[in-house]
Amino acid sequence: MFARLQDQLEWRGRLLLAGRLEDLSREYIRPLPVYLQDRLVPLHTPDAVVEMLAQLHVALQARGVIACIPTITALELPRNNRFRAWVTWSEIARDPANNSTSQAIYYFRKTDQGIQSEMLDFATLSMPDFRNFIPRQRLQA
Repeated sequence: MFARLQDQLEWRGRLLLAGRLEDLSREYIRPLPVYLQDRLVPLHTPDAVVEMLAQLHVALQARGVIACIPTITALELPRNNRFRAWVTWSEIARDPANNSTSQAIYYFRKTDQGIQSEMLDFATLSMPDFRNFIPRQRLQA
């Protein structure tokens, strides 16, 4: 399971950098609570998830990030199809001065669509100003 999850996270990093945000957004269950250090950002709609990913994509592109490399530092044994993974993301930029890391706990659930994230908790952020992200409110029909 470790290797499968590592591959999936690497794939997610490639989707983010390629700007395939709608494809990436399908990897998350909504509503998706995202903790950005001490701040909770609830993402209720697919559009809100894409919006957050878009802002992250733009910020990474602006810094010249060419690779997002996940390292799973700990993995919990699944219970009732749920488990946590502690992940360090290394962002590799063209200019090494722009390299950075983030640390997060991913709360995963095994679903019919595969392993999906149902909550994210970022203890450290590579872009501290990103913690001020506020999704636009959208009305659902």
